[in-house]
Amino acid sequence: MQDEHLMDVLTRRRPESGQNRDADVTPESSLPDPSKGYEPCARPSHNSPYTLHCILGADGYRSFQYVHLDSDSSLSADGKGQIIRLRFCGSKITAVTIRGRNLWRLYDYIHQHKMGWIMRMDRDFAADDEPVITAIDIEEVRELQAGESP
Repeated sequence: MQDEHLMDVLTRRRPESGQNRDADVTPESSLPDPSKGYEPCARPSHNSPYTLHCILGADGYRSFQYVHLDSDSSLSADGKGQIIRLRFCGSKITAVTIRGRNLWRLYDYIHQHKMGWIMRMDRDFAADDEPVITAIDIEEVRELQAGESP
């Protein structure tokens, strides 16, 4: 491309409207096929995706830009399993809580911006050593007004 002239680049033909424009999309950035079995998350991407898509089953999809991921996140455990807590600070502050099992790799991949999507499962029937996401809770964080206590 270094030897191309500006006019050559500007006048290059674009694909026709009937051609498949999704051919350039890499598999790790594509959303999963809903007709296939459960997968808790995408394969880690070699390229950094811009967005983390949350697949919520019948509740649809919610997506968050990685550029808005706050640095104050956590991975903890309780009697029900592991909990990842994320916060996205875009035009609104949004808390995302992910519950499940074997989530430590997912937590790391999210913070490396290598995870394109995560999927909630209605019930946990995965093998003991497999990751599973049993809940994805999303809520808008309300800012406290002056003089208001938390």
